[in-house]
Amino acid sequence: MIKLEAKMESLGEFMEAARESAKKSGFDDATVMQIELAVEEAAVNIMKYAYPEGGGEIGMSFSSDGGGLEIVITDSGVPFDVTAKEDPDVDAPLEERGIGGLGIFFVRRFMDDVLYERRGGTNVLTLRKKTAAGKPTA
Repeated sequence: MIKLEAKMESLGEFMEAARESAKKSGFDDATVMQIELAVEEAAVNIMKYAYPEGGGEIGMSFSSDGGGLEIVITDSGVPFDVTAKEDPDVDAPLEERGIGGLGIFFVRRFMDDVLYERRGGTNVLTLRKKTAAGKPTA
């Protein structure tokens, strides 16, 4: 488990841990990049919005069972269920689209499972990506 301050200066360490865990799990370079981007989007959202008063930490753990990679991201900030947010209309003309919302959209597109729960005072976001043995999605 990595536990760091919810500051942009921590992002590189989270990204490196995601990259190394994805590589050790046997993913190809394109999939490693998708996993990195999903972790980046989730972490940046927490850094920007979970702690409006500042401070706070993000916890991140990585586990692999041969069938894929599971990333569990925790914070004790403002509750936010990423799975409840509707996807943006990516087919709408740019001038008709709202600002933001694409980060969560990409997290859900790049990962096979995105689960959220609030446990006590903690947000728990679980991201899963399956390997070939675990029947991945494209």
